[in-house]
Amino acid sequence: MKPARYVVRGGEQVHAHPYFADRCRVHAFAADAEGEALGKVCDRDFAEPSRGRIRLEPLANKVLVVLARFDAIGSTDPVDGPKGVVEETDVAFWIPVAQVGRWSGRTVRRLGWYMPWIFVDQTWAVIAGRESFGLPKQVADIAIEEDDAGLASLRVATEVLHRYDPKSLAQRRHLLTLRREHESPSAPRDLATFGRGMLGRRWPAGRHGQRLWPGPQLLGTLGSALMGRSSLFGLKQFRDLRRPDRACYQAVVETTCRVRRMHSHRPVAQRYRLTIADHDSHRIVPELGLHARRIDGGHELELDGGWFAAFDFDFEGGRELWRA
Repeated sequence: MKPARYVVRGGEQVHAHPYFADRCRVHAFAADAEGEALGKVCDRDFAEPSRGRIRLEPLANKVLVVLARFDAIGSTDPVDGPKGVVEETDVAFWIPVAQVGRWSGRTVRRLGWYMPWIFVDQTWAVIAGRESFGLPKQVADIAIEEDDAGLASLRVATEVLHRYDPKSLAQRRHLLTLRREHESPSAPRDLATFGRGMLGRRWPAGRHGQRLWPGPQLLGTLGSALMGRSSLFGLKQFRDLRRPDRACYQAVVETTCRVRRMHSHRPVAQRYRLTIADHDSHRIVPELGLHARRIDGGHELELDGGWFAAFDFDFEGGRELWRA
């Protein structure tokens, strides 16, 4: 079926893609998690709706906690491009994943990332992320403090239902706090060390410890990775009007990102403490199986060093891997 023409209305906040992103600054920290929990997230969002046609396996018992700041994101479309750009800051949890074969579940077809939790300070980014790329972005207040030593602290507040109850009122409340503590003796020395700490030294295994095997399609994926390209997987869906427990549109999509220019990168040699508040609507810790200590009002975990990078990149476009 031929796609219908997109109707541009007044105040349109979803400009046509592809997009470019200039002067992106990223802090990334690896956090320990349960592979079984990460696998359940991937099954819920991909295998179950597609009835097993699209299956993602977590590549490690870890997630990346990522702070990303963009000075300018804009469209390369000849009509929307000249209209302007937006700034954006987001905080997200990234799961490294492999798309595996439908039947074996062990043959890797491509590698990529899935972000089940993304908080951004820009409404335009939320709408475009959900409508175009199937990324579950949420609007949030993000406060950042920096000093001569770099990133000092980060606070995220968003709309939550603290406790589920018919009379509960959605309120903007604190959700995440990241605070620098001291120098980390075990911080990564280089990018290879950071990668090994994230994925391990051997070819990754699936959530049950079974070895994953590279398939013939993986060669193209690895070649793209060497060119600075990576894949983002998303579940793009809209509720049905007549049956709200159903989706009138649902698809698994893949978006390709390419680093256009690397400005700098370096290890983050400090240890940080991440605090995650406990809200019924935002159960991040149990959903991801994060290895965190229980504290009053939530959980906390230590992030032992990380990586910083500054670069420009492009959202090159995407495709549907499956549609209901």
